[in-house]
Amino acid sequence: MEEKGKPVFHLNDPLWLCDLAFLVDITQYLNNLNSKLQGKNLLIHNLFDFICAFERKLEIWEKQLIEGNLYHFETLSKHSPPDTGVYAIEINSLRKEFENRFKDLRSNIVNFAIFSNPFSLEPIELPEHLQLELVDMQCNQDLKAKFNDVTLMDFYQKYLSSSDYPNLIKHCKMMACLFGSTYICEQLFSQMKLVKSKCRTVLTDRHLEDTLRIATTDMEQNIDHIVRHMRHQSSSMSK
Repeated sequence: MEEKGKPVFHLNDPLWLCDLAFLVDITQYLNNLNSKLQGKNLLIHNLFDFICAFERKLEIWEKQLIEGNLYHFETLSKHSPPDTGVYAIEINSLRKEFENRFKDLRSNIVNFAIFSNPFSLEPIELPEHLQLELVDMQCNQDLKAKFNDVTLMDFYQKYLSSSDYPNLIKHCKMMACLFGSTYICEQLFSQMKLVKSKCRTVLTDRHLEDTLRIATTDMEQNIDHIVRHMRHQSSSMSK
């Protein structure tokens, strides 16, 4: 930049470089959290666990920065900031922001626990409409063994009887419907961008909808079988 006659004076400011180094470190941590919150087969309690873990990390970082400990801030530690307390204030602000943004999830901690770990709860402390069913399930040794051997969704779908545990199954469906909607939306628009390229602009909305349905489904399509059973139409040009 100096060779081009446009020097960046900030790069010679040690305090500004410390701020930039801190931003590099905390952004990397936020990016890692963002990656964990994306992907298929993540249920709401998994997402909440990641959030809670990050909040605990924020508490550790805040205390360590107050003490001048830069162990978890590799980039910042290379610049030897004169006052690490200013960054502890920023971490505190970020922690409060997390508490505010995810308070709706925090209010559902009990519901998440009923869904993800029902055998470790005290039925008397849970909503009345689930208490008796939970007692029956906790005392069923076969179900208890299966819970540890299969996936969570397989347990609820395959091993719980809808006649014996209607309220627990209803609760499971409600929890399973909650997911990281941002990721699902971004995935859909990414698929749309691939499908509707400049080379395929003649796609109608109906064709685009059908193509996206195929692109985003988990079901395997047997294209060969479909093509073999298609009814071939004769063209007037071939006559």
